[in-house]
Amino acid sequence: MKFRTRVKRLRKKVTLQNVLSLLLICTAATLLLFQLGSIHDGLAAGESQLPPVTRTIEHIWSNPIELPYLISQFITAALLPTAGYTASRLPSVLLAAVTLALMYWVLVQWYGRRLAIFGIALLMSAASFLHVARLATPDILYSFCTAVILALAAWWHKNSRPRWLVYATTVSAGLLLYIPGALWLLLGGLIFERKHILLTIKSNAKDAVLAGILGLLTLVPLIHYLINDTSQYKNVLGIAGNIEVAVFLREATNTWQYLFIGGYENPLYNVATLPLLSVFTTISFFVGIYLYSKHPHAARTKLLLYLSIVSTILIALPSSIHISLLIPVITVLAVGGIGYLLHVWLTVFPKNPLARSFGIGIVGVVLAFTVIYNLANYFVAWSNNDQVQRTFSKRL
Repeated sequence: MKFRTRVKRLRKKVTLQNVLSLLLICTAATLLLFQLGSIHDGLAAGESQLPPVTRTIEHIWSNPIELPYLISQFITAALLPTAGYTASRLPSVLLAAVTLALMYWVLVQWYGRRLAIFGIALLMSAASFLHVARLATPDILYSFCTAVILALAAWWHKNSRPRWLVYATTVSAGLLLYIPGALWLLLGGLIFERKHILLTIKSNAKDAVLAGILGLLTLVPLIHYLINDTSQYKNVLGIAGNIEVAVFLREATNTWQYLFIGGYENPLYNVATLPLLSVFTTISFFVGIYLYSKHPHAARTKLLLYLSIVSTILIALPSSIHISLLIPVITVLAVGGIGYLLHVWLTVFPKNPLARSFGIGIVGVVLAFTVIYNLANYFVAWSNNDQVQRTFSKRL
């Protein structure tokens, strides 16, 4: 009887969505690791070889900017002492995996399991995400940063907030401050969820004090670094040079043009001058904007608008902040657009099971073609481009 009961419980757990979620995890791991060290025969000029553990520890104390990436390098170097092409790019893969996990959780909270699966399929297959996720550069930090802020905002907005959330928030905030420009994005999340944060602090004063101390300890390397080199505060704020209004406006305009229209000429991150996003993602994104425009006073709408504007400003400023900072926000809006289209379809056919399945199936087919296009863009067109191959010429 016990065996039969266990089998019945197992059958209840093995739902289609659970199977798809497991398949999604396996696919994500495959995409992040497939030919990681052999997709090119060398490193690009912007990539760096994985440093040994001792040098990473010294770097964390002497120059801790981009600390989450340094921690990821430390973990990789501790597990893989031999630094080859794969090991050099693995720190970005680890942060990309965390980013995907956080984004999946956020999408499940906001849209449900089915739409979260659609959204992660779009994100993990997007060439714009795979570039930063599979290069030996810290560019993945910017997608990681936005994903952390979205996850924290989603947690704080829930009705039930566990005690550990205070500690997780202070530590996460401390780590994000090491990422250039992340301070401004973090401020938005704190401002929009200030009521929930203050209520939790008042009701858990002891935890708030301990969490604050833990957060300050996290900032010790950054404080030491800025005391020894006060000129680096601009880098922490995301401003690396002098601001020219004309150049700033041009770069701000180009940021969104590169995403949806094209023209981004950089063989390290893009093939030819193609747009960074697919047509399906673009259409879903604008439908998502329409959806959120119908709820202008919602906290989520305000947060997404704030992150979009501040991210555009940071990318346009004279700094090294990568355009991938916008990718998680665009994904959230695109998934909202997909959900709205399905909602309209299911409203037209509320009781017809065949029509309901047909609508979901159409979205699934279009999504499948988009994923195939995205993967071909990255693994075939980009990797086999002559200019791209010449870019990866540095040998270990």
